[in-house]
Amino acid sequence: VDAIASYYKNEECGMEMESGLRILLYGESGTGKTEFARHVAETLGRPLLIKRASDILSPWVGVSEQQVAEIFRETEETRSILLLDEADSFFSSRENATRNWERTLVNEFLTRMEEFNGVLLCSTNAPGTMDRAVMRRFHEAVEFYTLSAEGITELLARYFPDVAFNDNQVLDLFLNGSLTAGDFAAL
Repeated sequence: VDAIASYYKNEECGMEMESGLRILLYGESGTGKTEFARHVAETLGRPLLIKRASDILSPWVGVSEQQVAEIFRETEETRSILLLDEADSFFSSRENATRNWERTLVNEFLTRMEEFNGVLLCSTNAPGTMDRAVMRRFHEAVEFYTLSAEGITELLARYFPDVAFNDNQVLDLFLNGSLTAGDFAAL
């Protein structure tokens, strides 16, 4: 949050920004990547523009690339923070591409990312499947972890205040799975 706030502060002070700020958020599903992006936007008083594969991918040749260009244009116009949710959906490695459009979509993203003067957050559960050139474009990569035993205890107390859980039960939950905040929210 501080890095993003500093970026905006420098921008507002009239500092010439060479490029935008690009941050990759990665970790298991339910660990809070999208919620973190919402928190950042709310904390900084900025609009958050969330885009997913369904907002970008098209079965028609060239339309996906046009969508990408429009998303970056809209984000700059509205001075929003852009979150590309489940970014691995469109940042797949070009080495494994079997169709030309798979390469051109990644190429369009690479170009737009470099030209973008704003804050770009990308979330993924599968950073290992993403194109290496895309990965090099991020200034920071932040990993989101599953809950610790302390985190499980805290959320059990918050969501189930009338139930007494002992240390062994908490330990079982910790050792038998990878619980996330999203699991508790689903309950």
